Amino acid sequence: MKTKQDIALCWKKTGLALLISLTTACSGDHKNQQEDDYKLIILEEGQTAADVINKDESDSDDEPNTDDIPITSNPESEGQPLFYNPENTEQVLSGFEFCCGGNNTFQAHGFDKLTGDFSKFDGGFWAADISGHLGERVFSSFADGFDLEGEALGQLGFSATGSMISPKFTIQSNYINFLIGGGNNGITDANTTAIALVVDNKIVRQASGSNTAMQVDWQTWDVSEFSSQEGQIKFIDHHADDNSDTDLPYLLVDEIRQADSAAKVPSQNSKLIKKIKKPPHLLVLANPHSLVYQMLSKILRVLNFVAVNLIPTQTMTLEQLAIWPN
Repeated sequence: MKTKQDIALCWKKTGLALLISLTTACSGDHKNQQEDDYKLIILEEGQTAADVINKDESDSDDEPNTDDIPITSNPESEGQPLFYNPENTEQVLSGFEFCCGGNNTFQAHGFDKLTGDFSKFDGGFWAADISGHLGERVFSSFADGFDLEGEALGQLGFSATGSMISPKFTIQSNYINFLIGGGNNGITDANTTAIALVVDNKIVRQASGSNTAMQVDWQTWDVSEFSSQEGQIKFIDHHADDNSDTDLPYLLVDEIRQADSAAKVPSQNSKLIKKIKKPPHLLVLANPHSLVYQMLSKILRVLNFVAVNLIPTQTMTLEQLAIWPN
């Protein structure tokens, strides 16, 4: 027969709480063996030792309830376009049905902070070869461009990289629906091909393509928590055509709209960067009276460095990362 005793030690340093849970299991057999487990648990903000000691380790990974999400069968017309030309509020820009202004076409229509090859783009890209698009044009990160002297460069190709930010808009609906395609590297990946919603100078939502060539599909963000706030859409392609991975090295976007009905159930990946099912832990097999235990305070200094710098300790939201404007 075995009995268990839990001893909790809490240690706080530089804002990080570390819990050492000593679980002693005593065997009743004639060998009278004793096993001591030392588990290092990194407490989330507001947690106490009582919250985790004797807690069932099987974490719930249930998806949020989607029964109450209204799904529209007509996302192409549901709601209203997301942003307009700041100099001409009658001109809708979120479908990219504009072009032919040379290397400053996006800048002339209120887009800002263009970097790399994006500053050369001649507006929306003719979408005849792209499946799923609406209208005649889409945003494409391999689109036609012009140099500073106004000379046509033709299609810049898959090697083109850069970023830009849309005109500002006010979030007035619960959802933002959009067509997106290209590579599926998110904003934290080395070869990003994604769009992001920026609110209060923070990236709060992200989306990327499904890695299906020359095709755009509907995706949705739940933005109800940002109601009445001002936002912008950031377009990012940091994927050179260098075969550094197997993902498509471009970004396609079309028909960005806000509505009170979703085109699809919002993906968890739109908000969550990384999800850890269980807090990371370390087991040190030692007797509490041993030299190892006596040296535990020194080991904790090392563990603190590892926990802070190397181990993702909890679910991280895009709001917490605050990586804008990189």
